[in-house]
Amino acid sequence: FNIAEEEVVNNYLTFKDMDLLESMLNDVHLGLIIRAEFLIKGYLEKNSNDIEALFLLGMVCIITPMEDDLQAIAIMQKILAIDPRNYNALLILAFEEHLLRGVLDNETFNRLQNFQGIDSEVQSLIELAKSWYYAGNSDDLKYEEALRNSIELCSKFAWNYIDLGNLYIKQGK
Repeated sequence: FNIAEEEVVNNYLTFKDMDLLESMLNDVHLGLIIRAEFLIKGYLEKNSNDIEALFLLGMVCIITPMEDDLQAIAIMQKILAIDPRNYNALLILAFEEHLLRGVLDNETFNRLQNFQGIDSEVQSLIELAKSWYYAGNSDDLKYEEALRNSIELCSKFAWNYIDLGNLYIKQGK
């Protein structure tokens, strides 16, 4: 980084938390992913348990060109260690495990099983995430049940319909 960029970093670190996070979000939106990662990591050196900053770093890890899914998983796990009720981190963790490994690990599935959603939309997404566990373990009956539950709880999401349709095609229905 040049002197002007270092000054910007130092200025970021003196803002209130929300101003800092908004500024970092703007960097992400401008496509300055590497710079945003640097700023967030610098902030986290002094505020290591700031859930919003950790979540933002996890999201930066997912964005191209970063795409460090393993780091994103580790960050989401850290958030859940701090705040076990953080459904955003739980859903991102489940998605990343599903995307990276094709199956959710048992700990993530247990978290999903024990999670009581805030509203029907969140619970619908929890059911969708649980369906990935069943799909990864070739349990088509529970996979279908979780997808149907997801749709029943909130019918406006597309992936539960797509996954259910793909299951029916696979089954020849």
